[in-house]
Amino acid sequence: MSSEWLQPAVMTLVLTPNLFEWFGRGSLRKSAADAAVEMFRDSLQTMFRPTAKAKSVSEFEEKWQKAATRYAKAYDMILRAYIKQLGPSLFRVEYIKAITQTLRELEKLSIAVHDLNQLYQRHVADSINIATNYDEIFQNNDPQKLERLNNLLRESNYGITFLSLLLSGNVPGPMWVILETKDRTHARLAEIEQSFKLPKENQLLGSLKGDFDFFLNKTRK
Repeated sequence: MSSEWLQPAVMTLVLTPNLFEWFGRGSLRKSAADAAVEMFRDSLQTMFRPTAKAKSVSEFEEKWQKAATRYAKAYDMILRAYIKQLGPSLFRVEYIKAITQTLRELEKLSIAVHDLNQLYQRHVADSINIATNYDEIFQNNDPQKLERLNNLLRESNYGITFLSLLLSGNVPGPMWVILETKDRTHARLAEIEQSFKLPKENQLLGSLKGDFDFFLNKTRK
């Protein structure tokens, strides 16, 4: 896996326009805050809106794959900007507060069969389970498995972000795109959850417990 990636647990945060209104408020230089907002706006224009305009399922799948890969890099750049400006300690505090804020925001948005908030809680649990139980999951030192799980986490992050933008109206799109996004996100989470089995007592079922020091590591040796 590329050393430029942040740790799996970092994928717990889903970026939304509302989150940028208060994340790190008062703690960032205006130039740094503006730069992060500009990167996110560029993501909306180049990585989400084009996918929402797909005319067929095959076109949607092609655009999804390309956009999810590009957004993973933009996502890391945005978080690194916040880490640099806030510092590790304050970033941890703001980050955990932001997860709670996101849960509240997503509670207002729902989709048939799978509630968006529930999808997000699964995403949080899967991310932190992998980070907290890293040694147990990867005791066979299988880099391909780690790479696959990392990609799945990033795709589910892209999917949940995309759903929140579609359902809030920040990114317009037809119902079939919303349902296709929901199904792909659910499938990615299901594959993550089926790829490793943890003892029940070690599983974090949507909680925010875990070792948040993993957030700030570039790689896990």
